Amino acid sequence: MNDLPTILGVTQIGVDTYSSNTFLPRARTIDGGQMSGQALTAAFESIKPEFQAHSIHASFIAAGDSSRPVTYSVTRDRDGRSFATRHITAVQNDVLIFRMFASFHIHEDGEDVQALTMPQTPPPSECAQSHSSLVGFDIRDPFPIQVPGKVTSAWALPSATLGTDPRLNASALIYLSDMFNGLPDLLDFDVTSFQTSLDHALWIHRPFVLDEWLFFAHHGQSLASGRSLFTGDYFSACGIHVASSAQEMLYRPPRTQS
Repeated sequence: MNDLPTILGVTQIGVDTYSSNTFLPRARTIDGGQMSGQALTAAFESIKPEFQAHSIHASFIAAGDSSRPVTYSVTRDRDGRSFATRHITAVQNDVLIFRMFASFHIHEDGEDVQALTMPQTPPPSECAQSHSSLVGFDIRDPFPIQVPGKVTSAWALPSATLGTDPRLNASALIYLSDMFNGLPDLLDFDVTSFQTSLDHALWIHRPFVLDEWLFFAHHGQSLASGRSLFTGDYFSACGIHVASSAQEMLYRPPRTQS
């Protein structure tokens, strides 16, 4: 299982109710990015085609078991003329483990102003394969000093063609955006430390297609009381700022042997 439509897919089992198709087998617990992508896929099933995701906020409430299915329930909070909102919950074994709020918008003409510029980086064709891998993506490392578990900036491209469907691309982006963090900006942490997502937000600013290389840069902002905050920016190969993210993670260093 390495194609993104399978990784992010769900099956309808009732009215606005869906079941996960599969989870990544590499860990006992469910990957947060995959669960976010599946929840967004479920939400899209209740949204008119002209609406596209622009603001997504997810909270990870309890660890899930990757060997068992998850049920996603979609609540249709509002359907307006230009905006629609959805509330998605994920339940496993009668326990709420995840919650997402997503907002969708019809394209409007208007000013287009970009304040950020993409960091100077070699093109992906000149970058080596990253030491850190992500199922479903080819990850290229523009900065060879990055080591496994400490990648903060990279080029990403789906391993298999996704096409131009903005909905599949949005679900794939939130999956990608959860997989790396900004902790290396804050400390030289041990990769064997305990890390897990607490909440995650993604804002999509402009249309994009992941079948073209995407550059992401994550920035550590704060670490206190075991909680770290990092932000992320995502650029097309030609430097268009397509999305931003923010994520809080729980970080606990390895326990020392007494």
